[in-house]
Amino acid sequence: MTDYSALLKADNDQPARSIHLVEAAGYDDWLAAQPDRVRAIVAAQKFQGKPGELAIVPGEAAGDWWVVAGIANKAAPGPWCLAKLAETLPEGMYRL
Repeated sequence: MTDYSALLKADNDQPARSIHLVEAAGYDDWLAAQPDRVRAIVAAQKFQGKPGELAIVPGEAAGDWWVVAGIANKAAPGPWCLAKLAETLPEGMYRL
């Protein structure tokens, strides 16, 4: 069996990109709480909070960015619910 322990590690405050999880049912509320800049960026990427969708959102500083990803159920995530992120996002450290 493959050992995946090196892929998932406890957060030690190391530099990492943030991943914010949003359910489709809560998408409208999440979007309403975002600044105009973020709303425009996620709209341009056609992100609607559906499972498997993601949008990359530039941060305030040059080179800074974070991810918003759709998930079916934040309270009970399945083992493959974030698989699309692993194949789509650039290599690096990420924090949920």
